[in-house]
Amino acid sequence: MKEKCCMNPYLPENEFVPDGEPHVFGERLYVYGSHDRYNGTEYCQEPYVCWSAPTDDLADWKYEGVILEKGQDPLDPEGNKNYYAPDAAEGPDGRFYLYYSIFESNVISVAVCDTPAGNYQFYGHVHYPDGTVLGTKEDDPSQFDPAVLADDDGRIYLYSGNCLPVPGFDPGKQRGSFVCELEKDMLTMKTEQKLVTSGTEKCFDENPFFEASSIRKFNGKYYFIYSPLPNVHNLCYAVSDRPDDGFLYQGVLVSNADIVAGDEKTYALNYMGNNHGSVEEVNGNYYVFYHRHTNRSGWNRQGCAEPIIMRDDGTFEQARITSGGMAGVLPASGTFGCSSVCHLSGPNLEPFVPFKFSSFGDTDPYLTLDKAGERQYISNFRKGARAEYRYFEFSGEETRISVICRSTADGILRISDAESGDELAHVEVNSSKAWNEYEGELCTVTGKRSLVFTWEGKGAADLLEFTIS
Repeated sequence: MKEKCCMNPYLPENEFVPDGEPHVFGERLYVYGSHDRYNGTEYCQEPYVCWSAPTDDLADWKYEGVILEKGQDPLDPEGNKNYYAPDAAEGPDGRFYLYYSIFESNVISVAVCDTPAGNYQFYGHVHYPDGTVLGTKEDDPSQFDPAVLADDDGRIYLYSGNCLPVPGFDPGKQRGSFVCELEKDMLTMKTEQKLVTSGTEKCFDENPFFEASSIRKFNGKYYFIYSPLPNVHNLCYAVSDRPDDGFLYQGVLVSNADIVAGDEKTYALNYMGNNHGSVEEVNGNYYVFYHRHTNRSGWNRQGCAEPIIMRDDGTFEQARITSGGMAGVLPASGTFGCSSVCHLSGPNLEPFVPFKFSSFGDTDPYLTLDKAGERQYISNFRKGARAEYRYFEFSGEETRISVICRSTADGILRISDAESGDELAHVEVNSSKAWNEYEGELCTVTGKRSLVFTWEGKGAADLLEFTIS
């Protein structure tokens, strides 16, 4: 496994950190997120970990370790509950505050640390000035997926909530995303919660708010980022001149199905599932963080990221999902893990759901591991399956492509140009339970290309990595 990661997934291929909230503190980019368990049966079963990279080398990711041990919070005395999507901010005292929610708690918990990725200690629950915990009053809306903004003027804003914007459905406590200002102690509410969006406002008709509140400020404007219903594969955003109202829907940042409005192909190009993430500026460049789904499950999610372009008017172009991720276009020379696939599909391309797929057939390929800690690979790659990798810059000097795989039957891997459909190479594969390397000649190719792998023959193959030389 490669030691340095910048391609998607940007963390090691056996790590499962979804719901990524990226933040630059000092000269490092830190990513806070949930932590799924490989082969887990629920969301967010592992304790919070943090990863970071120097802002001048986004391939040099460092594992910072577990940042919050379970069992500290009075809401989880046994230390066995699931901890959902967190966010972090630097307080006016120079310390760092981690905001999170625990399964079935309906409140926002806070932990504090002297450093961005050290040993966080439980600090308290967000509460009203009289000490009443937010979320415990009868009329309080649901508290979920917290997001926090330390504004330029020293004011602190907390966003949280979720919603089911279904006509005729009583939302109960799930009434939308709400914002309040916090005191400088980062814990006490300075203002009452105020509705940001219920998802029912006309400007949100295209993608009504569901969950995954995130907040950023770029060039004096406030960007509210969220996941919608029914298009949970999208990350969407709204913009306002103020942090607590006036947000107007602007569009989609990224779709983990890579559905882009206006494209000739507007159907899913990848197995889809829920999405949660944000945008961060690093050295003048913008990146959108999101997650993908693996292991035939909605509970085994991995962080991915893409460069995203901000237009002159402050809106973003929707990012396309790629294999190169933050690395951008890859030089077409070297070894690449098959886990960096950006489009993976079979004949039954259906949305992921948050349980093992009842409709997931024997013909569908998927990303998996043999066991926790090992290499990730594509399994069950057979006739009708498609794996796309983009983008590569070819010089015209590349002549060979080899693939490490194993197969239940003899077959041929065909590698084609995604745009033209022209075959660029084919690799003959023999039936074997062991991993073997197979090689084929590569046609002369120049320029920026995407590669599509397909299988011809009986049986199924597992694909581990390929090398272009």
